Amino acid sequence: MESNGYISIEAEHYSRAVNTHPITWQKIPDMGRTLSAITPFPVTAPVQPAHGDSPCLEYWTYFFSKGEVTVKVYLSPTLNYHNNQGLRYAVSFDNEPPQLVNMHADRTFQDWEQSVSNNITTGISRHVIPERANIY
Repeated sequence: MESNGYISIEAEHYSRAVNTHPITWQKIPDMGRTLSAITPFPVTAPVQPAHGDSPCLEYWTYFFSKGEVTVKVYLSPTLNYHNNQGLRYAVSFDNEPPQLVNMHADRTFQDWEQSVSNNITTGISRHVIPERANIY
């Protein structure tokens, strides 16, 4: 629920996990800065397209405000090992088309050093929340 213009959700506090063979979601306790982390497994699974049948985590949210929002996703630093295309995830609200975010795009070696030093890297996407406030 939005409070003072913010919504913050622990990764493991999803409302629904959608698994598709062979991908499932696994919690990694005590990883990251707070409670835990979530990862798709197996980590060697091929790239999945971002659409309605893709493996995903859904988070039920309630917005008091509407308009543009910025989503910050906090990720563990990792090397760009996936065919040098960068690791990607998608974010969408309601029936909005998924917005792909590449966590390695436009990152320098200095960015890598800082993310390792801070043990966090941040992905950012921007979305528009309609007047309807209950969003999955």
